[in-house]
Amino acid sequence: MPDGVRPCATLGAVARGDGRLSHDLLPGEKGPQDACGIFGVWAPGEEVAKLTYYGLYALQHRGQESAGMAVSNGSQILVYKDMGLVAQVFDETSLESLKGHIAVGHCRYSTTGGSTWENAQPTLGATSGGTVALGHNGNLTNSLELRDLVAERYGAAASGELSRGNTTDTALVTALLAGDADHTLEATALEVLPHLRGAFSFVFMDENTLYAARDPHGVRPLVLGRLDRGWVVASETSALDIVGASLVREIEPGELVVIDFGCIVDGYCSDMTRTVSVGDPGPEARRVWDVVRDSQWAGREAVRAGVDCAAVDRACREVIAAAGWADSFVHGTGHGVGLEIHEEPRVAASARDTLEPGSVVTVEPGVYLPGVGGVRIEDTVVVTPDGSDPLTAFPKHLII
Repeated sequence: MPDGVRPCATLGAVARGDGRLSHDLLPGEKGPQDACGIFGVWAPGEEVAKLTYYGLYALQHRGQESAGMAVSNGSQILVYKDMGLVAQVFDETSLESLKGHIAVGHCRYSTTGGSTWENAQPTLGATSGGTVALGHNGNLTNSLELRDLVAERYGAAASGELSRGNTTDTALVTALLAGDADHTLEATALEVLPHLRGAFSFVFMDENTLYAARDPHGVRPLVLGRLDRGWVVASETSALDIVGASLVREIEPGELVVIDFGCIVDGYCSDMTRTVSVGDPGPEARRVWDVVRDSQWAGREAVRAGVDCAAVDRACREVIAAAGWADSFVHGTGHGVGLEIHEEPRVAASARDTLEPGSVVTVEPGVYLPGVGGVRIEDTVVVTPDGSDPLTAFPKHLII
């Protein structure tokens, strides 16, 4: 027998071929464990759930304990996660149910927090304007400080993932990102990330935007890739290759990347939303569209210099509430737009800002009904002393 080659040990019992990587296959030896794998995709018109599945499959070597993904269709985020390998957690039926244009995915190798379903990712947090879903690769060294910071800002009573038994440092970051009702998610991330110590790479999202962040030392890997109709971020380039994305560059140490709809002209951003139907959508969907259009017009009419942002939000909500759909308007009414796509002020029920002359804000109410669909109509306007001037002149027609 050649040097370096030894005979296999006699197996007393052969493990059932179920595809699992478990310690039972090689007693006394742990399965391959490297680090968590994270994947994010922003790709309107693509099957982002399937792209995320293949991306996680290519990153399976980084974590085998649990797998999950969150997908947004622009109005709501659905999460599907479980213990096991990527191919065990997801099947064709589950992937078909996850429709949208943004997704984040995660395969876990536990560091902080045990290997339980409660600790599987992505984590979820309810924000004042919607939802944040987060996937984390790394290990934070100041978890106790972060727990104290959560308690100091939002009270000692656990909420969100923490109240559901999640014991990871990821749950603490999610609570910090979700809890600030006075700022956009982007602004909150810019404030929260410098508080974190240790090694981390994050992919996270709300209903409309994909984010990626890396620790200042660049300990954990994170790369940016380009699809024909979108963008991908992932722990390794193998995940880019499997979904047909080309490598653009590494995410820089300490960098926060934001991927969203919009247009930039001379350094300034724009934002607009229209909801259209190809053919007759039916009477119920038409009524939803009519109510949202009226709500958006009421908000537009309320905009003027000196008016509280909360009053603009209230004008929109009153129209939707009168139609009986108050609980189906689940996000803020708008935000500032400028050198960044999401800036202050926030136009929301909890906002404390007053509209200043010359400021640029969006007005974008929406209603989302299960079994019917969602409608959002958004314009960007300049605040004037007497009202507002629209910057988005694209027509509003339901049927095309």
